[in-house]
Amino acid sequence: MSQQPKPPKNGHSKIVCMCLDVTEAEVIKAIKTHKLKNIKDIAQFTQAGEGCTVCHEDLKEYLEEYGEPGATAEEEN
Repeated sequence: MSQQPKPPKNGHSKIVCMCLDVTEAEVIKAIKTHKLKNIKDIAQFTQAGEGCTVCHEDLKEYLEEYGEPGATAEEEN
């Protein structure tokens, strides 16, 4: 079952993690501010990705685009 997109919070940024209502802007800011390297890091700072995991592909793309060189985009155990 695919999730239906939610309208952006306050009209500013699309919702990336629908389970926990986390926006694209929140994820990008966390990646840049805290130099996050993987999905586990993103979840720690934003909670995105801790629900059904459908957003993990988007989170990987954000890491690749906005993360520091060497960001793995993979979860670390």
